[in-house]
Amino acid sequence: MNKKIISEILGDSVYQVKSPLVSEESFLLEQQGDNDLLVLLDSELTSDLREFLSKILSAVHYDITNTTLTNVNDLPNKRFTYLEQNIRFKKVICFGISPEAINLNINSIKYRPLAIGDKTLLFSESLFKVQEDKEKKAKLWNALQALFMVKKEM
Repeated sequence: MNKKIISEILGDSVYQVKSPLVSEESFLLEQQGDNDLLVLLDSELTSDLREFLSKILSAVHYDITNTTLTNVNDLPNKRFTYLEQNIRFKKVICFGISPEAINLNINSIKYRPLAIGDKTLLFSESLFKVQEDKEKKAKLWNALQALFMVKKEM
């Protein structure tokens, strides 16, 4: 999908970080590369949270510069099916977002990957809460290992 189509469909809700040093105003509205990961956020990324997310993603061999990041509050349509139809992904990490917030009527346990069709979702506390809590970090890391089949000490 090209930048214009993504922008028309999702407005200002899909962000791609060009560099960890760029300001939030320079986010691009496009999905990058062949990355199959979508990260749904419940708030804007501060520089601290962006750095923390970058470390999380790199621990599972992903790069924030080619991962689709979406603030769910900016989506014109908050249905999971809408995301499936308009963004290419196989895995979703939802930070601070419940299944109900994206119109999924499912029972989900935080920090436990859940398969829905050919997609796998992982629901977590907000990125800020995870950053501030060692126990939540450990739970997230264990879930990420299962989601990405990675074995590495955090």
